[in-house]
Amino acid sequence: CAPVELSLGLRHTCARRAGGEVICWGRNQESQLGDGRNRHESCGGTGMPVDCSSAAVNVRFRGSAGNPVIEDATQITVEGFTGTCAVRPGEALWCWSTETVPIVAGGVPRVRSVAEPDPDFTSVRQASVSHSHACAVSTTGGSVTCVGTGEFGQLGDGTLAMSIVDPVAVMVTDPTARPLTGALEVQVSSGQFTCARTSSRVYCWGINDSHQLGDGDTTTHRACMSGTTEAYDCSPFGVPVGGGTPIGQVGDLDLGRAHACAIVGPPGTPGQVVCWGDNSAGQCGQPDTVESVGVPAAVPGVDDAVQVEVGIQHSCALRSSGRIACWGSNTLGQLGDGVT
Repeated sequence: CAPVELSLGLRHTCARRAGGEVICWGRNQESQLGDGRNRHESCGGTGMPVDCSSAAVNVRFRGSAGNPVIEDATQITVEGFTGTCAVRPGEALWCWSTETVPIVAGGVPRVRSVAEPDPDFTSVRQASVSHSHACAVSTTGGSVTCVGTGEFGQLGDGTLAMSIVDPVAVMVTDPTARPLTGALEVQVSSGQFTCARTSSRVYCWGINDSHQLGDGDTTTHRACMSGTTEAYDCSPFGVPVGGGTPIGQVGDLDLGRAHACAIVGPPGTPGQVVCWGDNSAGQCGQPDTVESVGVPAAVPGVDDAVQVEVGIQHSCALRSSGRIACWGSNTLGQLGDGVT
């Protein structure tokens, strides 16, 4: 079956086929490929070889008898260095590679060579996982819960806790604090912020040092701490993207290290791409003299997008014509236009 979903980490990639089969390729030193093997190819050049696979391999899961291939996934999520999971029937989240939340003695994260059910999320419509925190949309009411590292407010529960091991409910302010409900999608960033979309709003929470919360405000949130020193602006509550002029409904949403992009309009309808946050390499589609973008700004000429995906410092959109447009950093040829 042809792939219907693609998700990229820093050094590995996974795809979901139409029937639910999950395949991955790339780095496997931390079991990112989830097939139970620890030797495929040797990558990394000189020095200690790093296990990797240049060919796609099937992800397997811990079964009662052996490790069968996953063939029934309904969604996959890959983010950062090791965060890799799949939603399977029964509304459970199955994950492999290094744990986001360590559960063994001493807080040392396990490395799971094949997929195992995540004890934190058992009623999941959609999820997003990084190496440091994870969030999921519940099948009941669209509430959002998060778990993991939260010192920049990226768990959205109103605290700046260093680490939370049991899922907490995300709270939003618009204008008073309330639990976030009606979420259709949540996305986490390995850069310590998180966003979710409902049918009428986008909310973001966490660090805001580059305006990645998108509400145009860096003065009325809270100061995150760096040790005992006040450091970056952040919000431990979800704030509406767009601030006083909310962005409204978006059909797709993705987060980079310190910026985010979305497609304005209903899902499945070609629309205008807007971005906010860090623009130091032009990844928000604005002139690179603009260091950061405080509220969503239209990417010029990209008004017919059906999907948007962003990297650390570059962004791409799939257009209704089937063409792909990319913008931002191109130091490694990531824009794909034949030059660097």
